[in-house]
Amino acid sequence: MKKTIKTIATALTVNAKADSVTSNPTTENNDKVQTTVTPEQQLKNNVDTTKANLDQSKANTADAQAVVDNLQKQADQTQSVANSAQTALNKA
Repeated sequence: MKKTIKTIATALTVNAKADSVTSNPTTENNDKVQTTVTPEQQLKNNVDTTKANLDQSKANTADAQAVVDNLQKQADQTQSVANSAQTALNKA
């Protein structure tokens, strides 16, 4: 009889705790979705993230190279103007 009462009391306690978790929207347990990620899936996720980061880095490098090329073109044009000005000055 004692064992039965204890079992019922334990079940009621567990049930009450479960009810308080599910009925309280601010409970921390309700704010998180529990998922299980296998090591293989985690590795795949890491590889995918790394590939995406590398692709973004390549795009950033290409953008930076385009800026450098444009600046070099401007520098070449400025040097050409300076050379022409120096030549004109030397003739004068």
